[in-house]
Amino acid sequence: MKGQSFVLTHSLFIGFSITFVLVAIVTLNALRDDYQEFIVKNEMKEVCLTIKMAVEKIYFIPSYTPMTNTTVGKIRISFPDRLADLQYRINFSGGAAKLDAVKFNETCVIGFNNTIGYTTGGETEIIVRVYSNETRVIEMIKI
Repeated sequence: MKGQSFVLTHSLFIGFSITFVLVAIVTLNALRDDYQEFIVKNEMKEVCLTIKMAVEKIYFIPSYTPMTNTTVGKIRISFPDRLADLQYRINFSGGAAKLDAVKFNETCVIGFNNTIGYTTGGETEIIVRVYSNETRVIEMIKI
């Protein structure tokens, strides 16, 4: 009997199959990374716009100076728990909201100073407080 043996034929078949599966996995991982970057950037922009609109909706400057520390606005927002299957954190600092995901960062300027607090998604409350010394603070709290 001349020709290839049965074992050699099956060995080549298994080797080509494994190579094909590895090429498919590497290609799909590369596509997933590109897709994830696109989705995270768009979702971060949407979260930034949501924060800006919420702050603008509740920011109120009273025409008088309160005698005690007063809450002048409060709004509750439901942020997604994950962005493109990545955990993230939003920090208020220096008049901006900084969004940090695993490999991606985005900063959106809110336009209001004295911002404090953070959230990691989910139910979040944004509160505007005016203190008796006329200091205004915008605070973000994860509920």
